[in-house]
Amino acid sequence: MVALAVAAILVAIAVPSYRAIVTRNAVAASVNEYIGALHLARSEAVTRGVDVAVCKSADAASCTGSGGWEQGWIVFDDSQGNFTSASYTPTNAEVLRVGNGLKQATVRGNANVDDSISFNPNGFAFGSAGTIRVCGKDGDSRTDIVIAPSGRVRSTENNGGKCP
Repeated sequence: MVALAVAAILVAIAVPSYRAIVTRNAVAASVNEYIGALHLARSEAVTRGVDVAVCKSADAASCTGSGGWEQGWIVFDDSQGNFTSASYTPTNAEVLRVGNGLKQATVRGNANVDDSISFNPNGFAFGSAGTIRVCGKDGDSRTDIVIAPSGRVRSTENNGGKCP
């Protein structure tokens, strides 16, 4: 009976810690997937010598101005300069990668990166510099993705900060 009581206490302590670890890992995986798409966009912009954009997308076919980045995104070649609004639909020839979204997190950008991010042929993100906040569903796990005007993308983990 004592062994059963000790086991119950250990399980009661371990389960909440395990959930927190799982949530943090899910947020980290989401951040890595999204940063990978941003690195691809910048790399392709420099390699191709054209503008490459990333926009949020709910249907994996067209850009959207509503909702958050967790619904998905499209990385596309904007060499023709056609991307002028959040409702743009790139052609198949322009699409470089489609992200299916992040089920474990909510992802919101500030004003400059709320709907889209664009890298120029030099890899700069002029007009697309900003911060994207990735929050775990628990509201405690938070990572900020910072995009500098130079195009550099970095992340900062802030598990002590609360998400809105």
